[in-house]
Amino acid sequence: MFQSPTHLPQLLPPDAYRSPDRYAVEFERLFKRGWHLVCTTADLPRAGDYVTLDIGSIPLLVRNVGGEIEAYLNVCPHRFCQIASDPVGHTETFCCQYHGWEFDATGETRRIPDAPSFKPMSKGQFCLTRYRTAMCGQLVFVSLEAGGDDLRGFLGGAYDGYARFFSDRYEQVIASDMISDSDWKIGVENGLESYHVSCVHSSTFGITPPAEDCIHELYPDHTLFRSITRSQPAFLRWMEERFARSATETPTHDYVNVRTYPSLTYSRTDTVTFVQSILPVGPGRSRHVYRLFMPRPGRNPVDRLLHRWLRPRLAAYWRAVFAEDHVILPRIQRGCNASVHPGTGVVSSREERIFHFQRHVLDRCGLSEATAGRDQGES
Repeated sequence: MFQSPTHLPQLLPPDAYRSPDRYAVEFERLFKRGWHLVCTTADLPRAGDYVTLDIGSIPLLVRNVGGEIEAYLNVCPHRFCQIASDPVGHTETFCCQYHGWEFDATGETRRIPDAPSFKPMSKGQFCLTRYRTAMCGQLVFVSLEAGGDDLRGFLGGAYDGYARFFSDRYEQVIASDMISDSDWKIGVENGLESYHVSCVHSSTFGITPPAEDCIHELYPDHTLFRSITRSQPAFLRWMEERFARSATETPTHDYVNVRTYPSLTYSRTDTVTFVQSILPVGPGRSRHVYRLFMPRPGRNPVDRLLHRWLRPRLAAYWRAVFAEDHVILPRIQRGCNASVHPGTGVVSSREERIFHFQRHVLDRCGLSEATAGRDQGES
């Protein structure tokens, strides 16, 4: 059941999802200080593999350097061109695409074409900006600040779950990065409630789970949703049990979603785990990083055959779920852009994780609830 016995107020007005000023405050207070999932080790299997992406206005280059994952500002210190422009790629030589300046793993220049024409230049004068990276299982995180918490401290009580369900016992099935014309908070809030399931996911999830089958847990740095499965076909139950034991897990036959603030989440069933990172790109625009995993099959021939049969079907199913969300999110954004009623909006007890999230955003940004639709009351 839910923790709140009544509905709750919508704390963020429509302007909070479209204002450049609010976006700037959120980026500075929430995202510069945190750790952000950018890719996985499966995305960078070989030395020289790289991915590029933006977090806000900061372009990143994340690269496998001799088996170590490093992250850099994707800007050459010479004349400011991007080092790499493709979303993914591989290169043996780490150099700028404009004038061919080469850099080593520390970001220092290794070779400069026509170097004598740049005299005098001291060692280390022109280097790439490096960012902290950290691993949790197969997940690769980047922090935009030099100091602050380490990754374990940032993920807090949810750290062990990320490490457990994205360990080497699981294999990556889907790697998808999508740009959405919607504010990052719209994507987060969509994943915090099951109320939209019957409308948005009627062809995949089906109907909204009844309240008695839902469990909410609210913590300072994350929230949890669990949907209890009351009955299942015998074959599905048998299949889930085999998959769970492939990853040395105890079958639960439940769906669990954990949201770590500000914008990271993982979900799991006995057959899949997936992680989603929603990164701000600008006001009303965000990047959604999805990675879906399945337990690796054991040596049992039946398990291997079942895995081979189910893998493409599960991939297709979850791609459809993600696509359904990406249809609705820009429509919500367009509604926020058009709304002229700052005091509208109400959060049901089923959506109480949204209230918890919005209060976290306001607290971390140093903003008052009084400016965000409190006229509805908390009756």
